[in-house]
Amino acid sequence: MKAGGADLDKFVISTSTTRRNRMLTRYHISQEYMAAFSEDPPKYAALHWDGKMLRDVLGSDPGTTSETLAVLVSGPPAYPEGKLLGVK
Repeated sequence: MKAGGADLDKFVISTSTTRRNRMLTRYHISQEYMAAFSEDPPKYAALHWDGKMLRDVLGSDPGTTSETLAVLVSGPPAYPEGKLLGVK
């Protein structure tokens, strides 16, 4: 069967395969950003963090909340607006 000129038998159409590929792509992108940040860190930096209580909208009990913490660093000249280090 062909759709759009491509043979669909040569493609893996699976939600789990798509999820794994997206996770791998995000991992590679994050490694590139971390390497770029390590090569050119700001001379002076400030560490910022903020916690929020967020509702669990995707879990089995939508009424529950969990604490989420975001951490970022800012410093001129490369990162005046801040660089997100992580969200947990």
